[in-house]
Order: sequence, then C-alpha cells, then structure tokens
Amino acid sequence: MERLLELFLLCIVLTLGNIDEKTDPWPPVIAVEAPKPSELSNLVLKDEWEAINKSINDHRQKIEAQHSIQIQSMGVGQDHILIVIRSFGDVERVMSETELAAVEKTLFELANAKFPLKLSVQKCCTRKADITGKISDYDKARNRILIVDEREKEADTDAPEAAWVKLTADGILMVGGKRAASGFDKSLIGREASAWSTGFMALSYPGQASVLKVVVE
Repeated sequence: MERLLELFLLCIVLTLGNIDEKTDPWPPVIAVEAPKPSELSNLVLKDEWEAINKSINDHRQKIEAQHSIQIQSMGVGQDHILIVIRSFGDVERVMSETELAAVEKTLFELANAKFPLKLSVQKCCTRKADITGKISDYDKARNRILIVDEREKEADTDAPEAAWVKLTADGILMVGGKRAASGFDKSLIGREASAWSTGFMALSYPGQASVLKVVVE
C-alpha cells in the first residue's frame, strides 16, 4: 500500500481539513488557498497568483460542471502553476487532448490572460492499486470499509498496513467482477479487495482514504 500525498515542487495548497472520527473528511467542495509569498517562483508574482487563484475558486463549480472534472489541487512549481484534475462522473474516462485544451482555454479566459500552466490529470484505474488487502470491518454509519494488508507492516512497527476507505460520490464498486448496485455492506468482510485512491491519505492509523474505485474479489 502506498501512502499517497501529492507533493508539489515548492508547496501544496490544497486544504483538506483535519480528518478524524467526528467529522466528514471528504467535503464536496475543497478550498484552495494561496501559498506564502516566499514560496512563489520568480515567474509567477504574488499578485498574479492571488488573482488566478481567486478567479478559479470563484468559478470552481462552473468549471467542474462544464468539463465534467474535479479540481484536486493547485500549487506553484519552479516555473509554472500546477493544477491537478480528474474526470468526474466517469472516473475511468480518459480525457482527450481536445478536452484538456478546452479546460486550459476556460482557465485562461477566467484569468484574462495565459499563464505558465501545467495541467496534470489523475487517471483511474490503470495503475497498480494504491490499497490492497482483506476487508476486516464495515462502518455502516460512515459507509466505509477497513482494508488490512497483513503482508505489509507500518513503518517501524509490527502493525499491518490498514486503511479505512470511502468511495467518492462518483466512485465505482465492483464485486465478483460485476458493478455493485448498492454500496458497502457487512457481507464484504473477509474478502480480498483493491482500491484506487484520489491521491490523499490521512496519516492516522488506520489511514483514511477517499477512493475512486474498489474491486472486491
């Protein structure tokens, strides 16, 4: 299981909020905050970044609805602004160059100018699963399952790797090779599972992850 945290060259400016047992760790709209002036590259001035950041945040829902995407995160690299997106609604859709060009055009129009943009697409689910193991528990109240991998250990401990996983609103659950008509339930306990994350995991134990797809054997 890989601990997935999107690491940008200079900063990560996605605000996820604290993930704990008392609050919902996967809010429908994630705020994007501006980095500190000292973290900005020479090619993106503070005022420019703040204007771009505000414009995208102000029109975030419109952008996402127009292009069927979700903006995962934003940050400033050495010579560009990095925006990570994913397909929304059909998590396995492969976005074409034409679709990506349309997203860029919308972003430039909102900023009233072209800026050094690197648009990164998070794909699902052709890569190796981020979380694998056996389902050992089901949390009905929060509609999530606990996946434990006894083959791997947490760093410097004898505890097995483990993570609570919760499907995104557009997430896919496959059970026995077929798409499940309903969500998680206790009948899944004891079965092997693989999950593809949105890219972020809370570093609690067990971990907590929002996932795009879960395949149960």
